[in-house]
Amino acid sequence: MAWQRVKEATQENRTRLEKVASSAVDQVQKVTGLKVRESFGRGKARIDAVAAKVESDEKTELHEQLKTGDNEAKDKKKLD
Repeated sequence: MAWQRVKEATQENRTRLEKVASSAVDQVQKVTGLKVRESFGRGKARIDAVAAKVESDEKTELHEQLKTGDNEAKDKKKLD
């Protein structure tokens, strides 16, 4: 029971901190005109998207290399 209460309190504090940070970011944007929220949010999302694309491309390239390598090995056996 005590552990559950600690988890709930931690979640409540996290939520409260997110609201305070969000409010601070909004105030910075109002005062400076900088697009701080977009920099934090979209930048992270874009990095994640690019990382996923690179990983996918690497897997596809590796798969193609393996297929090509298998075909080359089969062709070599035919020649022998």
